[in-house]
Amino acid sequence: MFILKIANVILATSAFMGVSKLRRSAFTSTRRVVRRSLLLATSEESSVCYDDPSSSGFGSSGDNGNRRMVIAGNWKLNPTSLSEASNLLKQLSTNFVNHRGSHSEGEDASMEYSVSIDGEDDDDDHEMSAAIAMRGERVREQARQERLLQPEVVVFPPFPFLSEAIRELEGTGIKVGAQNVGLQTKGAYTGEVSASMIRSIGCEYVMLGHSERRTVYEETDSEINKKLKLCLEEQGLNVILCIGETEDEYENNLLKSVVDVQIKKAFMGITNPKDLDRIVVAYEPVWAIGTGRVATPEQAQTAHMAIRNTLFDLFGTEVARKVRIQYGGSVNPGNVDDLLSMPDVDGALVGVASHRRLFHSHRGWGNYCSSCVTERTTRTKTATASQLSASPRIDRT
Repeated sequence: MFILKIANVILATSAFMGVSKLRRSAFTSTRRVVRRSLLLATSEESSVCYDDPSSSGFGSSGDNGNRRMVIAGNWKLNPTSLSEASNLLKQLSTNFVNHRGSHSEGEDASMEYSVSIDGEDDDDDHEMSAAIAMRGERVREQARQERLLQPEVVVFPPFPFLSEAIRELEGTGIKVGAQNVGLQTKGAYTGEVSASMIRSIGCEYVMLGHSERRTVYEETDSEINKKLKLCLEEQGLNVILCIGETEDEYENNLLKSVVDVQIKKAFMGITNPKDLDRIVVAYEPVWAIGTGRVATPEQAQTAHMAIRNTLFDLFGTEVARKVRIQYGGSVNPGNVDDLLSMPDVDGALVGVASHRRLFHSHRGWGNYCSSCVTERTTRTKTATASQLSASPRIDRT
């Protein structure tokens, strides 16, 4: 345990001292493999992981190494002034070391080999052209894998700070989202903000269905479904859809039933595969949000498997394996590493901690993003092609 703590300190430090991503991943890859092995060994069933490549269940349509992790920060009703928000955004822009130049580097590398051959149409020219094409394809694939290693990052400031966030974070690769949208597109609806307005100022995400919206403002599953459809009508606008059970529901073993109903009602009438690619599901147990309590990694894994099984019931294997599922609920730099070690946890939705200065510091982003990088590296290395079973749905009740 002491050695693991030392390794975590080294990881958080090395992220900002020029150490390569793959070297950083070596510190924790063994730990993650051991943790996953223990999860499999202590489960009542050998195929506990939905995306376990050795499982007899879901397989060849894609593996979890192809799901890019996503880290999102929900500022809620914080901070209290534009000047405070601007300072936090400047700190975030300065200290965030991932994303910058990642896309352009891949594009430049692949373009290096996009050349034409002049001259006679002979065998030498064909061989040279084929060699260049193969090299270019390898470079493009390498760039794609590099992009998968980097987490997608989104921040959700309050409405008045959205334009400031977009301006301050321009060029960093960090995306900006709104915490909610209204049910109408335009008209006499004082105080409402439409999805088209959000998209028009440059936001790329909207968060829907957060438990605070469901409980404090009594939003229903039907309203969340309508908002989801309105967001998907806006080209380039993605959604983080929050679901989760209360403490009473969890204690009464209703977790799977609750998330099943919430998913089915939220996705009602949504069938376009391209639309489904734009939705991230965030599992947030209500009893853990802002309380300091957090689900164990195994509890999070169980919930995420239940969500994937519901997605399979609705849309089939390919969608179930592609949709990213975050965990949210008192996530902080101290527990994010263990949560992301779970094979079906594809990132984190950070609440209270996301508007504090530590979240925007070197140390904060070192923990969040290096955890994503090392876990994605491990998943990519361990994922193997598996076959679909005769009954691909894995029911682990």
